[in-house]
Amino acid sequence: MEIKDKTTGLRFSSKMVQVILDCLDIVHRNSEYILLRQFQQFPHFSGFDIDVLVKDNLVGIQRDIRAYSNKVGLLCSFYSKKNSLKVMLVDISSLFTNGIRTWVIFDLTLQVKIGLERLRYKDIVNRYGINYLHFGNVNYTVASSRLLDEFAKRKRMARERKQDCRKFGLRRKIFRFMFEECFFIRRKAYTSHFFVISGADGVGKTTVGNEIIQLFKNFPLSVRFAHHISEWKRKHKVRTIVSKKPFWKRMIPYPIKYVKSVFLAELKYFREINKMLYESYCRGEILLLDRYIYDRIIKMKYFQKKTFIQKFIADTLSLFARYPAFTFFLSATPEIIYLRKQELTKENISFYQQAMRGFLKGRGVRFVEINVDGKFPVNIAKEINKVLIKQLTPKLVFYAFSWEKLRK
Repeated sequence: MEIKDKTTGLRFSSKMVQVILDCLDIVHRNSEYILLRQFQQFPHFSGFDIDVLVKDNLVGIQRDIRAYSNKVGLLCSFYSKKNSLKVMLVDISSLFTNGIRTWVIFDLTLQVKIGLERLRYKDIVNRYGINYLHFGNVNYTVASSRLLDEFAKRKRMARERKQDCRKFGLRRKIFRFMFEECFFIRRKAYTSHFFVISGADGVGKTTVGNEIIQLFKNFPLSVRFAHHISEWKRKHKVRTIVSKKPFWKRMIPYPIKYVKSVFLAELKYFREINKMLYESYCRGEILLLDRYIYDRIIKMKYFQKKTFIQKFIADTLSLFARYPAFTFFLSATPEIIYLRKQELTKENISFYQQAMRGFLKGRGVRFVEINVDGKFPVNIAKEINKVLIKQLTPKLVFYAFSWEKLRK
């Protein structure tokens, strides 16, 4: 049996086809149901997700699907609301196989919205009726042609609504201020989608980051790869303003003005990073940064000619910075890194890697060290992606539906 994704043309792996049938059997054992929308073409095609209207017992369905995923070795993510349950199952063993879809999403709901009405299972059966599709030894309950026509009609009439969190009211403005300006607030919601690739210059961070983006093209996850400084610096135009300073400003001693300028410069770094975080948060993206504040601290302390004031202020502010959900520290032998990029000496590269390990452990940053010696960038990217997806498992379904909205 073969099932194809109608939107992307990807073919479901044989294992995922069996998963779809087994999950529908679980739904059938727990409640009466109707397959909606895309499944008028079942079993040959599927949409982005499988829409199922169930009569009741979402809790029982969730319990049985979780037990089933543990039994067959699938990564499972749930996103539940009052009257709905979204389930995502991922085959992590063959995740990045070209042309094969190794994930499936079920959108289970207790009611569907048609116009201004919210109809439950009994209302749909009484008003529109149901059909049966016999496949194998199973009779699947599917939506009637009348109901599918009603869905198509409502879809044509619906107006597209662009979701932009900048257009919300006072509550959203306060949230944005806390997110961007108050960088010392380390709420999990602010950093759950924030990851960092760290390492010495020449270890291959940018190459691996680009490979990660390529691997996620066939996976429902929107990932943004950006440099921690150049990404926001290119947006700001250099402006030269010549103006006469007030007398009281000219009377301020130089040391005070110097400390103030250094403090504001470091503060700007944190503000710009958090703006990037906020934009990614609003769009439902995963932000993957090429280096972060601790890379900058190590360079300032040991390899750049910076004053004590600059080092002290940067190090102090870094204590209050938001740490990412996870950091991937790429390491290699200094000789190999030096052949790629001669920015640091071999001794400095070795010292940089030792200092980075100590800094990450001392600050309590969650990280994994990946040795890249003799590995191709694609294999390193696959290794990182598997860890990244496991870290995102609790919210994987949420990001998948955000990806679908961005694609539309």
